[in-house]
Amino acid sequence: MRWTLKQPYEGFFVLEMPETYDVSEIEAAFKEMHDTAVAYPGRNILMVVDASRVVSSNIRSRTAIAGCLRKYSHIFGKKVKAQAFVSKRTLVRGAITAIHWLFRPRYELDVFSTYAEAEQWLLSKNRRRATG
Repeated sequence: MRWTLKQPYEGFFVLEMPETYDVSEIEAAFKEMHDTAVAYPGRNILMVVDASRVVSSNIRSRTAIAGCLRKYSHIFGKKVKAQAFVSKRTLVRGAITAIHWLFRPRYELDVFSTYAEAEQWLLSKNRRRATG
């Protein structure tokens, strides 16, 4: 499996990460996310990064992800409302936290153990901003 970007409904994107990956795959996935964000007409993107298949992470991968977040921060900061990461693995959740020590995005972000929790959190952010 490769990184897959889906849009299950308007303004809601899901990036599925494969079990293993290399730096070139990280860069390609972030380029696709960037291009999608640029083409998206609104400024209200909700994003789930589904890392539930990821088995482990190494320093090169974490550094590459942080670098891509930094590289594309100009568009993600303008277009993304909130982002949720999903993983049941404690080590992967820790790696996600470490990535965000390297680069802190300008939008709300949280880590969840299930997709349902992540989706509920994101949709609550959307409702809160829409009504208040």
